[in-house]
Amino acid sequence: MAKTRVSELAKKYGIPSKEALEKLSAIGEFAKTASSSIELPAVKKFEDKYGADLLAKMKPAGDAGAAS
Repeated sequence: MAKTRVSELAKKYGIPSKEALEKLSAIGEFAKTASSSIELPAVKKFEDKYGADLLAKMKPAGDAGAAS
């Protein structure tokens, strides 16, 4: 199975690594640092729980930057 670093997941969703670690902990997935690797099922669980909300928060910021 492929592994993803916490920092890569945070970058994908435009959040600090610390926030990604907190969200992972909240869903029962534990990682110590931003450079920790997490398994694909943990990534999927994170995306199912937080993905849509985090992407929705990113869009307005991206649209505002494109307008200027």
